Amino acid sequence: MLASWKLLFSLFLVELCGTSAASQVEVYAYTGGDAKVSCSYPAGYETYEKYLCTEACTDNDVLVKTTKQTATRYSTSDHQQTQIFTVTISSVQMSDAGNYWCGVSRSGKDIYTSVTVHVKSNDCCDSVRNILGYEGNNVSISCPPQNDNSFKYMCKGSQPSACRKQALVTTSKTQNGQFRLRESESEFTVELSAVTKQDAGSYLCGVERSNAFDVFSRVDLTVKEWCCVTPHDVEGFLGQSVTLQCPYPDEHRPNTKFLCKGDKRTTCQTVVSSRERKDRFRLQDTRSSSSFSVTITGLTQNDAGAYWCGSDSQWTAEKNYSRIQLTLNGGTMSLRIILYVVPGLLLILVVVTSVIVYKYSCLRTQDERESNKIRSAKEEISINEVYSNHAPSKVKKFHRGDDWCVPQDETLYENFSNVPIYGNC
Repeated sequence: MLASWKLLFSLFLVELCGTSAASQVEVYAYTGGDAKVSCSYPAGYETYEKYLCTEACTDNDVLVKTTKQTATRYSTSDHQQTQIFTVTISSVQMSDAGNYWCGVSRSGKDIYTSVTVHVKSNDCCDSVRNILGYEGNNVSISCPPQNDNSFKYMCKGSQPSACRKQALVTTSKTQNGQFRLRESESEFTVELSAVTKQDAGSYLCGVERSNAFDVFSRVDLTVKEWCCVTPHDVEGFLGQSVTLQCPYPDEHRPNTKFLCKGDKRTTCQTVVSSRERKDRFRLQDTRSSSSFSVTITGLTQNDAGAYWCGSDSQWTAEKNYSRIQLTLNGGTMSLRIILYVVPGLLLILVVVTSVIVYKYSCLRTQDERESNKIRSAKEEISINEVYSNHAPSKVKKFHRGDDWCVPQDETLYENFSNVPIYGNC
């Protein structure tokens, strides 16, 4: 009922103020954006003044004129070649919604065109779909079914007002770098190839609607590094061998298996595959257990780092994969030698030293005894040498007299008289 009264009022204004140059103009704008009100006028009025007004279009209702630009949110442009007069309303607010008039000043009744401005909040949407992707993999974003041939597009962001201008791909430009739009009868899909963390964010699928707001749907894409779902560490020793275990899905049994090295899955370099062998890398596929192993021999320091197991170039994280961090330790074996061998050597050294000291002590004691014997012998010899000038060869024994001692063989003292030397023997 209210709409009918507004229509009657508009017709009354047209009859009162002038003729209508065109049919009703519908303008759709989002808050914060711009609303462009474009009205056509008849040929011959190119140099006439144009304006935009509201309500009854009195002088107080005029918002802007081509002959008088004011520092407001309204600006005008007049394309005289096409006879189109445009008013741009910047920083649109919800209060800007309503009915307007495009006017052409002339003698007599002015020419008016009825305009309705529709304003909608510049955000989207009531429901949001979440998609998870992994670095280096492809991601498909399916937009809701649209059973028509309308113009379709996709942009990054969550503001519908700028989406059309910032479209990444459209139905007229289906390929743009890593983005590719595919359209079917019921829906359209945008594929992102080799996604990175910079690709994460909100995306809007847009479908153009004539005389209405475009239809949007929102998708939030999260991109994770393809590294940390099932990581495990492996330790190896320099110069020795190590075996890396790699599980894979059952459906990948006939696929080529490979092991690549690098911090990121997207940039790792293949070191061995089931189709190509390397000198120090041996790949063995155990299909019965849905896993393969890689043995690395003669480990060097350059072999340390991150490894990735793979069975498909498009293998996704949901399908199961392995990231292996190989750490090489050249000091562990030495430490074990220190802990187990060195104490044994020290014990042997202590025992040998003890034996040597003991033997030395025994030899020293024996030497001292021999020295004492030699010293005693020398002393005896020294005593005997006291009488070395008296021919002791005939001395055998002594006998005791009454008051003095006389040798049995008196020749020992042939140079001495029988004078008693000692009173008692």
